[in-house]
Amino acid sequence: MTSTHRSEILETGNSKIKSARILIEATPEKIFALLSNPRRHQEFDGSQTIQANISGPDKLVLGSKFGMKMHLGVNYRILNTVVEYSENQLIAWRHVG
Repeated sequence: MTSTHRSEILETGNSKIKSARILIEATPEKIFALLSNPRRHQEFDGSQTIQANISGPDKLVLGSKFGMKMHLGVNYRILNTVVEYSENQLIAWRHVG
C-alpha cells in the first residue's frame, strides 16, 4: 500500500475466497472489538445485504456460530462459523461447507 492507497484487494488463488487489506487509523483492539461483535456487522458491511443479527454470542471466538438475516433481491438467512481466530489479530468466518 502507498500513502495514496489505503486499501487493496489481495489475490487468493481461489475464486471462492476473497481477501482485502485496509489501513485504518485505530488500535487493533478497537478494530477487533467491532469485527468480533456480530451485532455490529451492519456497520462495516459494504454490500448492505445484512439486515440484522439473529443469533450468536456478543463476542466471537474460534468455533462461534452466528446467524444473519440478509437481503439480496430476496430475504434469506445464513449461519456463519468462525474458522480462524487470534485475539486482536485475525478473525475469519464462513457460511458454506
